[in-house]
Amino acid sequence: MIKAIIFDLDGTLVDSCAFTLKRHKLTAKMLGLAEPKWEDFRKLSGESWHSILKAIWPQADPEEFIRAYRTTYAGKYPPVPGAVEAVKGLRHSYMLGVLTGTPRKRALEKISDAGFDAKWFLFVHGEEDLVMGKPDGRAFKNAIKLLSLSPSEIVYVGDTANDYAAAISAEINFIGVLTGYGTKEDFSGAKAISSVADLPSALNRL
Repeated sequence: MIKAIIFDLDGTLVDSCAFTLKRHKLTAKMLGLAEPKWEDFRKLSGESWHSILKAIWPQADPEEFIRAYRTTYAGKYPPVPGAVEAVKGLRHSYMLGVLTGTPRKRALEKISDAGFDAKWFLFVHGEEDLVMGKPDGRAFKNAIKLLSLSPSEIVYVGDTANDYAAAISAEINFIGVLTGYGTKEDFSGAKAISSVADLPSALNRL
């Protein structure tokens, strides 16, 4: 029986993919470069930022692009549609947490920007709280200890193959969402849903 849900942040609760694409488009326009496409970023997910920039704009100077990118403003990070309402309801039936490779302070800023209340979560574990980063299963070591549950009573919800691999390594359940960089093929063997908005009904079928 599932008693706790741990969420990834970017691409799972927060629609950082759309936000990041918007900023890259603003920067490209500023520098007179071709407008990037979402598919370019999806195919290159997992690569370093420099590698992504060189692949999309071979003629551009990555350092110049990054300097320009940091001057752009695209508003606050938006939530994945329906995610705030879903999490707000789930908090009454499950212990909730967030586990992300993003530094904790930045993660809390994104959570607030997107309209979530940090008090809904028992913990928000960022980069500095992880024994090892994903896809290593030890990323969940502190979270499992804090929850005082067996791994079989926990489900991790994420949007990438690294999220899936980390959950498998930690022997916890996994549900993939398709609101980030991952595809159904990345989650072969696991349950995949359109978004966190569909999580309440998916949990009922576990």
